[in-house]
Amino acid sequence: MKMGCFDDKILFKIYQRDIIFIKFYIKNMIKNPIIVFKKVKNINIKVKRNLDIILTVPMQTRRQTIDTIIIKRQEWINKQLEYFKQRQTPVKQYESGEVFKFLGQTYTLKIINSAQNTVKLNNDCLELSISDNFASIDKKALLIDKWYKDQALHYFMPILEKYRQIIGKTINRVVIRHMKTRWGSCNPKKAYINLNLELIKKPVTAIEYVVLHELAHLTHYNHDSNFYNYMSLYMPDWKSRKKLLEL
Repeated sequence: MKMGCFDDKILFKIYQRDIIFIKFYIKNMIKNPIIVFKKVKNINIKVKRNLDIILTVPMQTRRQTIDTIIIKRQEWINKQLEYFKQRQTPVKQYESGEVFKFLGQTYTLKIINSAQNTVKLNNDCLELSISDNFASIDKKALLIDKWYKDQALHYFMPILEKYRQIIGKTINRVVIRHMKTRWGSCNPKKAYINLNLELIKKPVTAIEYVVLHELAHLTHYNHDSNFYNYMSLYMPDWKSRKKLLEL
């Protein structure tokens, strides 16, 4: 695997001969990787949707070993970074003509001057009616965010109840909020479920996948074979549903 004008062997020799140089080279290739030391056997690298690069490494792993792994996986890391960069949502200005997602469909924003502040769908438009004192970007964003939260409650709760009954588990608390790197999370001991508000923009089948995924952790804490067998038992097509989250 080539990296710039160097290949792996040359890089390794440079590393052995000049640690300072190679550390500078790595620092310029990857900005601030997050290194987590845990009781694991192997080094694992993940690139998150927010472009964080996280390395989970065994306890007592030397930095030299970590740097060598980063070099070897540089091409893969770059591909993952580019993949997520292409899918990052541009900063909204909340002006007519911008597009917004809802349940897997695309809607065009239409700003309407009105005495009342409301948000509603009308055919293929997301109509934002605002008064003069709600014309700022921040206030328009708050209105649409609140609308998304109301819709999330409306759609998520019946799905949670549907799958809760299917698996026969109790949920003590559900929180819908913005989450940076996860679609959902579960505290199995307390039976708490968290769902990412961004899910309301995805198809219902994808929302159902995330809900069952988190509920499955009430029975199987880890992502092991038992967990995935459990998922397949109640949702045989979970893999295809998961892919819809990437759209």
